[in-house]
Amino acid sequence: MKSSPLCCFLVFLLFFSCVYSQDNATTSAPPAPTTSSKSHISMKCTADYMEAKIDRKELSNLDTGNLHLKDESCKSTEVNDDFIIFRAPLDGCGTTSNASSDGNYLVYYNAITGDLVAPTTNTLITREHTAEMPFQCSYLRKVVVSRKAFTPRRAAIFTKTESFGNFTFTMDMYKTDEYKEKHEYPADIGIGTAMNIEVTVNGSDLAVIPVMCHATPTEGYDDKPQYVFINESCSQDDTLKYKKKEGGVQRFSLAAFRFLPNYDNVYLHCKVVACPFGESDSRCALGCKTSSGGSNRRRRAATLVRDIDQDLTLGPIKLRERQRSSAQTASSGSMITMVTIVAGVLGFLVVCLAVAIVIIYKRKKSHTNGAKLLVQEEA
Repeated sequence: MKSSPLCCFLVFLLFFSCVYSQDNATTSAPPAPTTSSKSHISMKCTADYMEAKIDRKELSNLDTGNLHLKDESCKSTEVNDDFIIFRAPLDGCGTTSNASSDGNYLVYYNAITGDLVAPTTNTLITREHTAEMPFQCSYLRKVVVSRKAFTPRRAAIFTKTESFGNFTFTMDMYKTDEYKEKHEYPADIGIGTAMNIEVTVNGSDLAVIPVMCHATPTEGYDDKPQYVFINESCSQDDTLKYKKKEGGVQRFSLAAFRFLPNYDNVYLHCKVVACPFGESDSRCALGCKTSSGGSNRRRRAATLVRDIDQDLTLGPIKLRERQRSSAQTASSGSMITMVTIVAGVLGFLVVCLAVAIVIIYKRKKSHTNGAKLLVQEEA
């Protein structure tokens, strides 16, 4: 059977359409990264960075020489025959963060990204371009720490759950307002002498603020009696000197005191709060919180979700009477000398007077006896 020219023309059009459709399906834009399972990533979460360790056996299809974090300039920090290790700072290398849905955790995110190696089989095409391995660390916002978790001036917030990190708060007392030499405990401080206190949090992207500080004569945080000298970050003591500056270190001082009637020691306790640094609505940024109004209370309630608090204890502080000045000492010495001299002179005069009285009495008695004898002789 002989083919008609019309039939041949239709076949040609069909072939041309198929070829044209395949050419239009290609694109120069890379496809979205393939998200890899993170089961082969082991995590270590610290207060400053997240450490992700990848088993090299799991990366046979990746170009390990070109792996990086979300910030492409952040490469691996350690490579050996078995593992590749990345350290993502909490405030760099593309790390992001937000609060967990229940408000209990602050979660930091990053990812390891790399190019897939071309397959060795006779596959003609592939639509995979890069692989992304996301990882994260979650940090507890608020926790009640056992007394065993801290020394009298240090507290560590921690959990045993994998991929959860630690924040460390410290409170120390320094010998001068230069904050260079720390006191050892028990600290011997004169009454009225300045107690220079420093509270810190060691997260690089965190700020800290003392919310409530009080003193007790015994070690327990809730022991009685209590003397509150900071409340809602506001001074409650006339001698307190505190100039708030947002950051991971806060310093203040107040004059040493003792509890009446007969307590020898003082323990200082502070509830401190850590917040994400630079957030204008955080508790750390608000500073001294006065009971101004409802809108401020609503704002405070909203910021609590992003705050982490901890109770710290410092002591014991053994108090002694403050040494007097040299002028006072010299004046007291002169007074004592004068009193001694006057007392000595008066004593000498008293002795002389007593001796004089005795002598006069004896002379008088002698004259009387002589007179009696004369009378007897005349008789």
